[in-house]
Amino acid sequence: MAEATEETPEKNTNKFATIRVIAERVRQLEKGAPPMATAKGTSLMDIAMAEIEAGKIEITIDESGLRSSAKERAEESAKESAKESVAEDVAEKAEA
Repeated sequence: MAEATEETPEKNTNKFATIRVIAERVRQLEKGAPPMATAKGTSLMDIAMAEIEAGKIEITIDESGLRSSAKERAEESAKESAKESVAEDVAEKAEA
């Protein structure tokens, strides 16, 4: 397992913010969120770090605190997966 501070992009210089976002994304993956990038390793942390490296998750710190696009993108991915699943179910019922 790689360390979060070694493989995260240079633009995210705040390692504590990066670690918080990785932890948040790991929790989402544990709950069944689909991965948005492929990782070298197999752990959920490796997947979350690969998503950050691939630019799928943006980390922003502003006056109101830490923000991550991971939640919004995970929700969008879940909605797309649900739509595909419903479409497949409808197609199967139409064939029957």
